[in-house]
Amino acid sequence: MPLKRAAHILVWLLAATLAVWLYLDTRDAATLPGLVEIVSVDLAPLEGGALASLSVSPGDEVKAGDLLASVDDAALQIELKLLNDELDASLKRLDANRSFSAATHKARGDALRDELLQLREDAQAQEGLILAGDAEVARFGEEIARLEAARQAGLGRADELSSLLRLRDVSARKVQGLRSTLATSRQRYALAQSALDAWAALDPQPLADPALSTDARALDVLKRRIAAVEARIASHKILAPFDGRVTALLALQGQIIAPFTPVVSLQQTTPGKVDAFLPEASPLDPHPGDLARITSPTASCTGRVAFLDPGMSPLPLRLRPLNGAEPWSRRLRLDLDAPCALLPGQRVEVKIDKDAAP
Repeated sequence: MPLKRAAHILVWLLAATLAVWLYLDTRDAATLPGLVEIVSVDLAPLEGGALASLSVSPGDEVKAGDLLASVDDAALQIELKLLNDELDASLKRLDANRSFSAATHKARGDALRDELLQLREDAQAQEGLILAGDAEVARFGEEIARLEAARQAGLGRADELSSLLRLRDVSARKVQGLRSTLATSRQRYALAQSALDAWAALDPQPLADPALSTDARALDVLKRRIAAVEARIASHKILAPFDGRVTALLALQGQIIAPFTPVVSLQQTTPGKVDAFLPEASPLDPHPGDLARITSPTASCTGRVAFLDPGMSPLPLRLRPLNGAEPWSRRLRLDLDAPCALLPGQRVEVKIDKDAAP
């Protein structure tokens, strides 16, 4: 009797296995098995030291960018403060030097304008003296002509005529000297005007750069030192690279750890990718950009074919049929269009919709 019952049970098991195999074998050829990507990482600091803080516990959910843990960086913080104080002082000194340079540049322009004004006034005064001198020489000429006429008529005195001739010559030489001085003044005025025009066309900042180049170079070196210290401080911190759940703590607060020692294990809670598997005998010919409809007991969502593996590989064990076969398949990587309630590692069904617009 027990043997007969065992035989019946065996027959039923074989029938159930055959039914499942027939179902799996006759499914829609466009429906592919798939697995939601599992992204799990062990996070470590880039620099070693005492583990100063652990901000999370196993099971905590975190957002991308959240601080998870940090290595002691007190010495670097002190160095950073000193460098920032030095930077503030250097900036103030540089600003003061630039202000002084700008003031010097302005003073140069004011001096050129004052010189130009003085040269203009001198030239105008000289022109006035020349006009007066010309008038005086003309009057002497008229008087000399009158006396010369009187002398020829026997009415004039020769000594008066000689005196006027001497005075006329003195005035003429004086006017000639004034004309020479005026020509020189006009040349100086033209040079001063050119200098003023050149000054007005210049930007005071580039003029200041040669004098301040040493300060500027030192300031750049200081900024690079600050950036290097800030980078080292950042390398003492462990930040969440994505939204996820803490699955384990791999070190204790206060523990001395070496660089790249794992401290926190984190698993992504909002998967963005799914792997679908195209059976070797499938007639389906998917291409990057094809629409994929993904269904699971917890969600339905859509995605796009990102790429296809170039060759075949064995189907993952948990997706193989119950008949024990080891089918081969081609993996398709799908990018989800938007976050949905899929679970990391969850089994899903994927249907490629080649008629949908890309």
